[in-house]
Amino acid sequence: MSLAQYDKFTGLRATGLQKEKKKKKQKKKKKKKKKKKKKKKKKKKKKHQVVRDTSFSQQHIELTRHTAGHRVSSYLSIF
Repeated sequence: MSLAQYDKFTGLRATGLQKEKKKKKQKKKKKKKKKKKKKKKKKKKKKHQVVRDTSFSQQHIELTRHTAGHRVSSYLSIF
């Protein structure tokens, strides 16, 4: 059959079926949009945590390897 469905008895287009299909598609689109928004929020949280952890913790680990006298000079050079 073609895309436009016809009623067997009258030979006219069955518009009721098409409207029902459109409503179902719209509901699916709304559900998909809601899921996408939730995923974006989660990604933002992860990015923020990763940036904060890597930038400071790596410098701090390098500083703790040095002796006490070197730590003071290296802290001053960073800030």
